[in-house]
Amino acid sequence: KPFGSFIDLVGSTPMLGISSLVGKMKAFQQRQAVPEIFVKLESTNPGWSVKARPALHMIEQAEKRGDITKDTVIIESSSGNTAIAIAMVSAMKGYHFKPVVDVKMPQGKLDLLRIFGADVQLVGDPTIPADEQNMVELKKERRNTVARLVEELGDRAYSPNQYANPDNAGSHMLSTGPELLEQLNGDIDALIIPMSTGGQIDGIGRFIKEHLPSCTLIGTEPVGSTILSSTEGDYYNAGSGLDYAPKPVERMLSDNLIDESWN
Repeated sequence: KPFGSFIDLVGSTPMLGISSLVGKMKAFQQRQAVPEIFVKLESTNPGWSVKARPALHMIEQAEKRGDITKDTVIIESSSGNTAIAIAMVSAMKGYHFKPVVDVKMPQGKLDLLRIFGADVQLVGDPTIPADEQNMVELKKERRNTVARLVEELGDRAYSPNQYANPDNAGSHMLSTGPELLEQLNGDIDALIIPMSTGGQIDGIGRFIKEHLPSCTLIGTEPVGSTILSSTEGDYYNAGSGLDYAPKPVERMLSDNLIDESWN
């Protein structure tokens, strides 16, 4: 039976075992046994990223609360994937979406936003090469631009604010975490999750820890990000990293649920 829309395709993503590939790496060639390593292919979501899950959940929960009407302008800061996911959901539901993105966003993703009908707000200096502009400063400028737009539009504006919205983590508590547990038959020794908004590590990590308390939870961020690290610097990975610890990460630290952090 055909699905009705992109929205119906969100979730239920497959797992891929990569132990045979990892075993060919130098770091593992001296080992007698290679651990079983799996990756969850969130790129099979519509919009090609894990962000389809929180984008859909945040918008639908906002609808239930009455925070969004047909006259609402949805405004959100994003390095790319969340913007694409919200643009997709907004197109399906008929909402006006204004993503605030920066000059490091690839042209292909900008084009995709416009295909979905998004009203793109670009920050950064377009006359300077993108790789010469500081990621940390661009993220700060995006947040400031969102705050300005929300103030200008008043009651017409709604910002999901993925960095503080509990529905971000909630989407992973409800879907990604349970899928992982079922697909791996409840046998998970360690879980490695990249950090940015904190939604994934909070939602997935909290769910897995509730069912497998002995599972080691590892959060990763690029060098230069200061979510848990103390050394700030520029970095090239637009999809992870941040210049502060967002609320979901603060909750995880308060509950002592993050066992290790890598950068």
